[in-house]
Amino acid sequence: MMASNHKRLRLIIGGMVSALILAACVSPPEPYEASALTTKALLENIPAGMTLQLGEVEVSGAVEQNPRCRGVGPIKPTGELSMQDYLANALKAELEAADVYDLADGKRINLLLTDIQLNTFSDPSWMIVLQVSDEAKDGYVVLYKMPMTVPLDGWQACGRAEGSFRQALSGAIRVALSEPRLSEFVY
Repeated sequence: MMASNHKRLRLIIGGMVSALILAACVSPPEPYEASALTTKALLENIPAGMTLQLGEVEVSGAVEQNPRCRGVGPIKPTGELSMQDYLANALKAELEAADVYDLADGKRINLLLTDIQLNTFSDPSWMIVLQVSDEAKDGYVVLYKMPMTVPLDGWQACGRAEGSFRQALSGAIRVALSEPRLSEFVY
């Protein structure tokens, strides 16, 4: 009888420890904050006085919105927001930080997330592919790969990968908005 109680207690404690480890592995994503580097790049790339607004911000149906992390399973790099809403908020934050966002008169730019890949193994990185276009659907594609500099060993790997998504998206948006072809179609 006593051995049975000890066994049951060990199972309960083991379950609680497992739940704590899984909870620690999934941290809420950082809210998106505009980057000073992106602001500078955007202001250098568009004509003075030019204003922009959000056009269509979409995510390709082929994009895995909750990428898989190792054997743990899917992570939620955008938290409770959809990938589309997170992407729209990020682009709007960058335009507002550069003081070029104008909902009424700004030139519309569209953003399509066409691919996202998470690697948490030997060469940990995020890879993001964005297509930028205007109302006429002219545009260009940028690929941004960000190596993760945080250690991804142990049970914190997926939480750290999830937490670094904002930084990767910021880099991808910076590359997209500093692309010389942007200034060609915002005139």
